[in-house]
Amino acid sequence: MVVDDASTDGTCSYCKTLSDIIYIRIGPGESRGGNYARNIGVKEAKGDFIAFCDDDDIWLPQKIELQYNIISRNLDIGLIYCGRKNICIVGKDKYMIDILPDKRNKGDISRKIMYAIPCLTSTIMVRSFVLKDVGLFDENMGFWQEYELLIRIAQKTKFDFVDQCLVYYLCDENSKTRLTNKYYEWLSTVRYVYVKHKELYERMSLFEKIMYKFMVVSERKNRSKRAGVEGLKYKRIISCYYLSFVIVFPFLFFRKIQKYYV
Repeated sequence: MVVDDASTDGTCSYCKTLSDIIYIRIGPGESRGGNYARNIGVKEAKGDFIAFCDDDDIWLPQKIELQYNIISRNLDIGLIYCGRKNICIVGKDKYMIDILPDKRNKGDISRKIMYAIPCLTSTIMVRSFVLKDVGLFDENMGFWQEYELLIRIAQKTKFDFVDQCLVYYLCDENSKTRLTNKYYEWLSTVRYVYVKHKELYERMSLFEKIMYKFMVVSERKNRSKRAGVEGLKYKRIISCYYLSFVIVFPFLFFRKIQKYYV
């Protein structure tokens, strides 16, 4: 299924030549963002499993087969994801980085999901009824849509993964128009997600709250750099890193020692 969100690059003409797809066109006057387009596709889909591929990402040919082979045999698994190959473009340089799944991010991750983002939209396959049960993508969001959706899914079902890089994911730092490069809008989204799931965040332990801060600071550092927002704000981010390290290291050390004396 192809959901064409008001494209002007010839997608419409090309898709009309294909006989083996369902093509849905969203006109310029109807366009309401990526999550709206994804939700239209989900509502039209008839299959038991749903997977997404954004227009600037690429699936390897075996992605669906490998994910289906695992999730179809494990009824307690509602979502399966995979690793990805990041295609990084910085200035005139272009290189690739393999991002494999963290082996700890499987099973019941209903708490860990609050401070770790295990996967991106184009890497997941999810049971259709699970996705519809949690309410689909939040159409008020332009950033972190997979993180917010994964929070809801993780409260309902277990996760698994294929330990291979099966998606090519574009990271073009030269493009200031990409959603991932819009810094201040992303900051607003962080606050929006926190308020929406405030009850879950407030249940976190001290360690989990520190790890959440690490995640946000790390993401903030990367996004501010890509967006060219540095200077004083950037120095404050570095200071947050240092402060977090000073707090976290003694805490982790104490927990490690405590195991031997309790």
